[in-house]
Amino acid sequence: MIKNALTITITRLIAAFITLILVLATARIYGATGRGEISLLILGITLITIVAGVVAGPSLVYLLNKINVRNAYILSLSWIIISSICTGLIIIQLHLIAPNFYLWIMLLGALQAAFQAHQYFVLASNNIRAFNYSTLLQSGSMVLFFIALEYINPHQITNYAIAQAGSCVVGIIPTLFYLFNINQSALQMNEELKHTAYTIIKTGIITQTANIVQLLSYRLNFYVIKDQIDVATVGIYSISIMITDTILIISKSMGTSMYASVASNKSCNSPQLATRNIQLSVLLTVVAYVLVAIVPQVLIVNLFSKEFIPVKEWCLLSAFSALLFTCTLGISNYFSGNGAFTINTKGSLIAAISIVLLSWPSVYYYNVYGAILATTLASLTQLLYMWYVFKKQNTGVKLIQLLPSVVVIKQAIYQLKNKF
Repeated sequence: MIKNALTITITRLIAAFITLILVLATARIYGATGRGEISLLILGITLITIVAGVVAGPSLVYLLNKINVRNAYILSLSWIIISSICTGLIIIQLHLIAPNFYLWIMLLGALQAAFQAHQYFVLASNNIRAFNYSTLLQSGSMVLFFIALEYINPHQITNYAIAQAGSCVVGIIPTLFYLFNINQSALQMNEELKHTAYTIIKTGIITQTANIVQLLSYRLNFYVIKDQIDVATVGIYSISIMITDTILIISKSMGTSMYASVASNKSCNSPQLATRNIQLSVLLTVVAYVLVAIVPQVLIVNLFSKEFIPVKEWCLLSAFSALLFTCTLGISNYFSGNGAFTINTKGSLIAAISIVLLSWPSVYYYNVYGAILATTLASLTQLLYMWYVFKKQNTGVKLIQLLPSVVVIKQAIYQLKNKF
């Protein structure tokens, strides 16, 4: 599992570095306000993909060895189209994005959801190689498309949207070769489409309710900052969040690997595995934040612009929240691998309630610092609930045991030496 996790982590870090080039370019070309508009667009796309994920989402990883894969594929694509239109119209009606992105939001939401669905199909069979190729192609092609479009028609913010649309199509290509083989084997199965749809939707609603609430818990501040401050501040804040998300790739990759392993092989189902996964994730996350801390402030200013001076400070202030989220994510993936999605949903609801109660007053009195504080407190309440359930079900794991021990540090060093 650690080998697969390291492979996914390295792939995602490469993809994040490629994406960072695009973030730097958009920040310098469009400024903080333009970056804010793009961040709100990305958040809208994410909302669409989560709604689409009710059918075409992470529950597929858990279900595909239990249902007709061909039927699941047809249902997934059909639901993506429906959900992209409906959710996109709601986002437009609420004026959550800039008017020049009204038509793009539905198209990009559908393409991004399709891209992620294809990745879940290959991940369900533990095909890490196809997953990694798809990730890298999507990220790399987006940068290339953006550069070409800026050369042809410079300083048009819609160039970003066109580049993302093209990159999603490119990213799907590596998964299609593998999916053709899946569909051929699926023809031998005799399950009814109705049963497949019921199973997917039942599990998907539970899973994606947690993800929707989770997203709002950690991105609601974008809308609060836009409402109480301005779009430019959203753009600056989004860069600090992007750096934090890049650091969290470590824990997300560890979790993805564990989720796939547990879902496909119940012999991997042990609290000890989850605990070791969390400990290693926390260790690597701390190392990543140390690296961010030693980055000179002048480098960030030179890379982005003087508008983005607060980025490093806001990123480091978010470190505690990120570490809490790392622990929560490890426990969450353990429960997901066992099909216990309702536990994750309850945890996410607790975080959402906390963030809704805290965000507006916190941002009103303390600006962006209030947003960071609200997110940290929400992360803490969620972790305490998830840990309590984990402890209750699995031989009394203490909260402090989620932190890395000397043994875990030695194992991590050994694994890295073997890998490289």
